[in-house]
Order: sequence, then C-alpha cells, then structure tokens
Amino acid sequence: MSWRCIIFDCDGVLVNSECVYASVFAQMASNLGAPLTFLASLELVRGRPLPNCIQDLENIIGRPVPNDFERRFRSRCSRQFRSRLSAIEGVEVALSQLSVPYCVASNSPLNKIILMLKTVELFHYFRDRIYSGYELRKWKPDPALFLNAATQMGFQPFECAVVEDSEIGVSAARVAGMGVFALAEQPYAKRLQANGALTLPKLSNLPELLSTVSPATFPIKQIRQYSETGY
Repeated sequence: MSWRCIIFDCDGVLVNSECVYASVFAQMASNLGAPLTFLASLELVRGRPLPNCIQDLENIIGRPVPNDFERRFRSRCSRQFRSRLSAIEGVEVALSQLSVPYCVASNSPLNKIILMLKTVELFHYFRDRIYSGYELRKWKPDPALFLNAATQMGFQPFECAVVEDSEIGVSAARVAGMGVFALAEQPYAKRLQANGALTLPKLSNLPELLSTVSPATFPIKQIRQYSETGY
C-alpha cells in the first residue's frame, strides 16, 4: 500500500516563518527583562501556539505580559514577512512532483497561514485545503488537527503522511496514527527520529522518499485522548 494523502505543516516546512517568530519574540522578551538568545527563542516557539509561548515567557519574567503583547507580536511579524519571509528551499519541486492529494494543517491562525502562503506565492497549491488549529480550538500535540485534516480530505489516518519540523508536530502525527517525515538537520533531527519520524535534509527529497517508504514502515499507534496535562 502507498500513501494516499500528504499533510504539510506550514511554519518551518513550507515557509521560513519560524526564524521571523524567534527573532521578534526574542526582541520583545528582552524588552520585558528576559534576554532570550535567538536559539533559545526558536526552541520556545518552534511548532507551538503563541498562547503557550506567552505563558512560558510569563513564567520566566514572573508576571503577566502587557495585554497587547500578542497583537504587537503578530503585527511585527506580519511587517517582517514582507521583507524576510521566503519559501523553504525545494518546496515547489516537491509539490509539483506529488501525485496524490495534499493539504496544510498548522497551529497558526487561518488568516496568517493564508497571508504567508500568498506572500511566498504558494497559496495556489493549497487554496481551500488549509486547516488551522484555531478553527478547532485544538493545537498540536493534540492529534485532532491532523485527524480533522484527514477526514476533510477523505482519507483514513493510516493512509496519510505528515511533513513536520517540530517535536510536538511529530508527536501529534504519530498519536494520530499517521506516518511522519521531518524536515530537520542534525542535531535536532535526532530528537525527531526519537519521536518516530523519518528525517530528510531537503524538501525536494520528499517525493522520492514517499515512493520508497510505505505506511507499513510506521507501526500504528493507538489513538489516545489528549488533554493539556498530557496523554
């Protein structure tokens, strides 16, 4: 049996937005008395919904952030997208070679996903096949986002391969009973492999990998109930 549907994460997989998030978050955190390095900020924001990142920042500084923190953060990121956002290398090569349906499933708000895809001229590849955690009010590592994407696309979870770049995304895909390919380089790739992903250094390698690795490579995990305190 071969893969019948491919589900892409957006940030860090289709667009280089996580670099923008990390630099803006580090700047704003520093202004509040938490001098995060870029790498520390990237570790904090990678694949995670912004409210969770803000909560971590509040724990670091020991007080609530200003009420307009989220609005200002998103505004700054949107401005920087115009000059700094780009498509991940090899993404159009990969998309043009896929012979099965594909979609996007991201923790980000729907309007932001659309903005990013339009900014880097990838929107026409996905159009109405874009799914957001904010639409469900459930975010990775909850598997609900991937399960909803599979349902909307008309496939069973085990027929779907997810393309991710974060630990929580890999965990969500595996708990959903899906195969997962992770775009990562060492040493971070080892952490994703430990969570059950097959890693690839370039997105352009994806079509070939999909043709040589079958769903049977990934043992089906039992889908468990997720809560904010864990599985």
